[in-house]
Amino acid sequence: MSTLSDDTLRKILVQIQTQAITSQKQLTVVKAQITSKEKERRILALQVKELGNVPGDGGMYKGVGKM
Repeated sequence: MSTLSDDTLRKILVQIQTQAITSQKQLTVVKAQITSKEKERRILALQVKELGNVPGDGGMYKGVGKM
């Protein structure tokens, strides 16, 4: 087995550390996206449930934003 120089090992270590930091940042972003999508899913499920309780001839309003 060949031995690697200290300089080469240091470079490899720096690359691994950089990749670990990048991966950790990406993981944090993905977890935030998952949390956001789960919240959106719960809100939409509640809307579907509430609209399911409205009779077919019930009046509905569409939000148009602030006036």
